[in-house]
Amino acid sequence: MTGLPVSPDRSPSSKSIPIPAGTHHQLLTIQDVGKALNPAAVEGQILGGTVQAMGFGLFESMVYGDDGQLISETMMDYGIPKADQVPSMETIMIEIPSRSGPFGAKGVGEPPIVPGAAAIANAVAAATGSASPRCR
Repeated sequence: MTGLPVSPDRSPSSKSIPIPAGTHHQLLTIQDVGKALNPAAVEGQILGGTVQAMGFGLFESMVYGDDGQLISETMMDYGIPKADQVPSMETIMIEIPSRSGPFGAKGVGEPPIVPGAAAIANAVAAATGSASPRCR
């Protein structure tokens, strides 16, 4: 069994959420894309936004020392998802053409970011019983 390290009270100590071995992890993103003018590019933008949401929800944090100085000030210190940390992903595109977008298109890269990070935080909170978990 592997685990997701979390600190439910935002303290330096952490515990793990047990994840049974062999568990299949998959991210599913469903999005209204307007008219997908280039479906492959649209899917790539959605996948990128989904991985960014995963980073916001699980990896990224700005760490400060006791003196108030930022410790994680470079990309070498800042945690972001790496390719081997990203589960399989599936994208479902809903096409409802926009009246105001060019040729019916809508913006597609940013929408998965905000709800994705919140959904991950809510799932970790439900698994730990904490309203404000901190993933590390």
